[in-house]
Amino acid sequence: MCSIWISIGFYPPAGALDAARHRGPDSKGLLKFESNSGPMLLSHRRLSIYDLTPAGAQPMQSVNGRFSIVFNGAIYNFKELRSSLEAQGEKFETRSDTEVLLRLWMTEGQYGLSRLNGMFAFAVHDAVAQTVTIVRDRFGEKPLHYALWKQGGRSCFAAASEVGQLLQANRQLAIMNQGVAGNFVNFGATDWTNDTFFEGISRLPAGHLAELNLARLPDSRAGISIKRWWTPPEIDLGLSTPEIASEALRPALERSVDIRMEADVPVGFCLSGGLDSSAILGLAARHPQSTRQTCITAMFDEMTASGVNLSERLYIDAIAEAIDIDRVSVTPADKEIAMAFDAVAHCQGEPFASTSVIAQWLVFQAARSSGRKVMLDGQGADELLAGYPGMAGHHVADLVMSGRLLSALTEIRQLAKPPSDFTVMGLLRSSYSVALPERSRRAIGRLKGSWPPRPWPASVGLPALVAGNNGRHLDQLIASLVGSVSLPSLLRYEDRNSMAFGIESRLPFLDSDVSDIALRAPGIVKIADGETKRMLRLAVERVVPEIILRRRRKLGFSSPEQRWLAGPLADLARYTVDTLPARTGGFIDGSQLHGILQRSENEPALANMVFRLMSLERWMDAYGTSA
Repeated sequence: MCSIWISIGFYPPAGALDAARHRGPDSKGLLKFESNSGPMLLSHRRLSIYDLTPAGAQPMQSVNGRFSIVFNGAIYNFKELRSSLEAQGEKFETRSDTEVLLRLWMTEGQYGLSRLNGMFAFAVHDAVAQTVTIVRDRFGEKPLHYALWKQGGRSCFAAASEVGQLLQANRQLAIMNQGVAGNFVNFGATDWTNDTFFEGISRLPAGHLAELNLARLPDSRAGISIKRWWTPPEIDLGLSTPEIASEALRPALERSVDIRMEADVPVGFCLSGGLDSSAILGLAARHPQSTRQTCITAMFDEMTASGVNLSERLYIDAIAEAIDIDRVSVTPADKEIAMAFDAVAHCQGEPFASTSVIAQWLVFQAARSSGRKVMLDGQGADELLAGYPGMAGHHVADLVMSGRLLSALTEIRQLAKPPSDFTVMGLLRSSYSVALPERSRRAIGRLKGSWPPRPWPASVGLPALVAGNNGRHLDQLIASLVGSVSLPSLLRYEDRNSMAFGIESRLPFLDSDVSDIALRAPGIVKIADGETKRMLRLAVERVVPEIILRRRRKLGFSSPEQRWLAGPLADLARYTVDTLPARTGGFIDGSQLHGILQRSENEPALANMVFRLMSLERWMDAYGTSA
């Protein structure tokens, strides 16, 4: 785990190399080369997790000097890969996963990527072929941003773990992408595409690689050769029941947790009272070499203005009773929220969509204070295994559209059985809405006066992001949430918040084997018998307390957003409403904002919109962004 930097055509200022030193506080290194495209530099800051000795430092070169690598991430199956390569005659000088990755690339090139089980963003320089190849993992757990510009008549390229590194190299990149910002303000869309909030900075897409020819650096971003190296698997109808699917999932998830607990540093757990994090902890506790685990949780013993109980204490207590753990609870005081906002705005690099991201930042801060350097977390389970309440409408609609009306009615009754997130009428409405073609839904919305939705304070943005763009079937929705709508933003929040404190966050549900099974399983086995995530519940029923296993109301990682907006963040909310329209060049309609702020006290959706406006304003301050 670390930060990486690749530049071609120029030597960057020292600030560009050190801007992400929080990601790699243990050591740093760099290599310089000359090419037909000008000077090239590979730089690395290290967070030591495997092989803590200097032998595991980067950049790492092959013995003959042809290949050089900088690598951010962790290869969990590196011991297996090492044994396989040794059987082919390869000899190793370190105990690091970096050397295994380098040797694998030397022997198999991009064809070896499918063998990797891990999270990674890396760059390999081939001195003979005169190429640099940059690669990102399947889901984009590890970030890689890039920019291309002209400087002194020469094309300059740079890629880095965080946008702050690129801005240190070229301040002219700090121009707001108004289309991205508009979608964020209006709809809460973040990380939807590979465009960032900065006009001149892009993300390498997840599951893709890009090759640059050093004989002639492309003079435009369109000239960079980008291609997909990983494609999600097709639905496997052989996984036809929740029981069959869970039998496939169980051993894969057990192994995923086991290999993510391997580290030469202390490991801890992010813990809520939900099924996902409880399953990870329960599987970790069954390991023969497991010791007393340290678990960090955010605890809010209060009700929201709309009557939602945010407390997870009942479920955390159940876990603690079943498993011997050290508990560290984070309950931030109001003043901590206001103080942390600016720090989170800076560490995230781009605006973020809710106050829960601030709470998550405080959880990782507490994890670092407890001495943890690796944390396991449950991101990805809701997207892959159908855990969000809104997915139930798609499931019922699937049953209706396939002619199984009796099954649909039975499922509705079971899903709505209290206590539950669902009601019979709510499920009927949502499934009816999903089953209708988008054009029909919008036509009905116009007649009812609910389409297009209002307010839209930003004058730019894509209305298609609001609704109906995720597919009519549950499997289509899952693919959309995993690929663009949900998971990419959650992974960005997770990575930046953990790395702000030099912590490697590991996500067992995104394991290559676990995710492959989850993506191949049809939606009909994920929501069944009145339960979301049915195949997961069956897979972990022996290791999760019954009260959590049968829990039917989803809280998620929630925070008291409305109260914070009315309390410690109230002054900033008013300041944002007063000043943001002018700061953004007028593309945000200031005439709407005061009304939105006033109504936000009683409408959670508008409260979140106010927070997004505040997040945009804090980001502009953090990075000196101009509109």
